[in-house]
Amino acid sequence: MADGYLQLLPHRHAMDGFFIARMRKEGIRKDNGE
Repeated sequence: MADGYLQLLPHRHAMDGFFIARMRKEGIRKDNGE
């Protein structure tokens, strides 16, 4: 279902990737205790 969503909105995929990368960075900061 997620794959179909990305196929329908390819331009949104780039934005999603940006938010995912940002969330990962925030998660890493929390893991480090920062």
